[in-house]
Amino acid sequence: MLLPCTFISCHSNNDNKTNSDTAAAQMESKLKINSMYRIKRDATYVDLNTGKKLALSMDSVNNVIIDNATSFPVPFFIDLETNDTIDQHGRIVNNAILPGKNGLWKLDEGKLKKIE
Repeated sequence: MLLPCTFISCHSNNDNKTNSDTAAAQMESKLKINSMYRIKRDATYVDLNTGKKLALSMDSVNNVIIDNATSFPVPFFIDLETNDTIDQHGRIVNNAILPGKNGLWKLDEGKLKKIE
């Protein structure tokens, strides 16, 4: 009995490897919006726009991740432990950001796919 697969790619013993590889590649081209990213207490983060190291926390009133030093939201930052790029809403947005005006990064919403 085959069970539904809940991962990005599944392995099967069928000979339609080309079809499954194509489907996996198409799914990987769309990023998933993860549940709220959890700030780690002793982790090192870097502001993607400034390149400066940050201490971050969650602003539970506005549901955004903020710089502890300024109390302002950080649009995009990198978790140096995982090398993930995360936006101020806690979404992992690897490969879904583009250079914007004045050297600031912007999100390409077309590359995100919500998990249903």
